[in-house]
Amino acid sequence: MLRRLVALVGSFLGMSANSHAAQINPSDDVYTIEDRTLQPDARVRAFIADYQRAHSLLSTSNGSDKFDRWDRLVEKLDQAHFIDHAGRELAGVIHGKSPHTVADEPIIGVSRADDRVFVETRTEDAHLTKFFEYELLQVDAGNWKIVRLREFLQSADAPFMTERERPRFAQPQLHPLRPLPVEEANFDGEKLFAEGKTVAVDGKSSSIQLREVGSLNVSSGTLVVGDLGYDPGVLSPVGQRVPPGHYPVEVALAFERNAALRIRFSEHPVVRWHPADMGDGGHGIGVDAGDVAIMDLTALMALKLRDKERAFESYGRGRSPKATMLSLVETNDTTIADSGWGDGRYPVYWGIDADGKPVMLVVDFLVVPHAPRQTSAN
Repeated sequence: MLRRLVALVGSFLGMSANSHAAQINPSDDVYTIEDRTLQPDARVRAFIADYQRAHSLLSTSNGSDKFDRWDRLVEKLDQAHFIDHAGRELAGVIHGKSPHTVADEPIIGVSRADDRVFVETRTEDAHLTKFFEYELLQVDAGNWKIVRLREFLQSADAPFMTERERPRFAQPQLHPLRPLPVEEANFDGEKLFAEGKTVAVDGKSSSIQLREVGSLNVSSGTLVVGDLGYDPGVLSPVGQRVPPGHYPVEVALAFERNAALRIRFSEHPVVRWHPADMGDGGHGIGVDAGDVAIMDLTALMALKLRDKERAFESYGRGRSPKATMLSLVETNDTTIADSGWGDGRYPVYWGIDADGKPVMLVVDFLVVPHAPRQTSAN
């Protein structure tokens, strides 16, 4: 009788009774998932079927019990199909309609990179098309499990740079250097990197520490800055050029946070500071994902959605305050750091030598006060 019930439920969900199947019961206490050795595409199909079944069990729950029950169901999905508890992220959202269904999520691509296999699927309804990328790793002979599950509104192989934004980056404008605004006239980026200097904020003191991050690979001569957690609409080219090359990157730390980020282009002394204009009348970076990245324009124009997401995930797994190099397209073509106190708007400056050439680019995370302290970041 139970086998017949499973067959009927499997038929309703678009599956055969002999396929990989979770046992259906109104109580998730006896909801089990058979642990089988599966190839990448079969693992993805099994996960989709089991997710759909787990989601169907929520219909009898409501209120706080619904969230507790979903958490228990996700735990079983995680144990069966994922590595290193990566599936636990699914517990954070309860969907009204299951986003993964056997009938409506076909596999549209399978690719391999090094020791990983990537399976891409697509879902469509009257309002929205979504793409899911499953990253899988072999855990033992013939058995693959999911390392990451990513969601896109375009194919993961699509370019990160949208057609709408491309003209703004394809021919980035030069912006003449202008004087610092009155309220920032005393800005001195060198003081942000004065190692060992004691600074005080709200009655608390800290000493500035320097940390070498790496060497930025600049092939285009144009740098782009912004929050890498979003689309290219929040990124901007800075309006000066630098010679192609490899340039040292440093962060200054204070109060256990990143206080400033800089790239040094020469050892010449800085004689003047200027706003790093970005074409919108200002020199501030809007941050909503807690990070600031500086990257080579060439990398940005060639970047694919999946590669951007993978790189940003690797940055996110570090310990705060984070500051590291990323390889979006070429080795070390991007540097990224936690942005001081988090979301906000942070000013960017050029340090210029006596010949008018850039010595350094500095992002001030407004952790260390100036004299006078800035009141706006434009």
